[in-house]
Amino acid sequence: MGGLVVLALVITFFFSWFMGGLARLLLPGPDPMPVKHTVAVGFVGTVIGAAIATLGFGGHPGDHEYADFLLALAVTTLFVLAYRRWVRHDPWLLAPDWRWWSRPTPDSQSDRPHARKPA
Repeated sequence: MGGLVVLALVITFFFSWFMGGLARLLLPGPDPMPVKHTVAVGFVGTVIGAAIATLGFGGHPGDHEYADFLLALAVTTLFVLAYRRWVRHDPWLLAPDWRWWSRPTPDSQSDRPHARKPA
């Protein structure tokens, strides 16, 4: 019986890591999140997404695999956005490097697009 518990924990770990990583890939820009946070976000998002699917569609968990997966991925992606906002203190929900309009050009002196060039 102890071997089944360990196997269940290992499968849960890898599935949580997969869901967290997939949610991070869906969002543009760099996301320097440690593996432990990726697993935690994936686990919480998967549990909450499966609970929403079970409450919304009724039945037992696993009766509606596609809805479970899609809702788990959506909730996990929202948790990655929340991580970016409240843990990394990113003022934008999307990564700061994603803002193409604020990147400096090679001939500009400032990173602000409206700044005046020296005469």
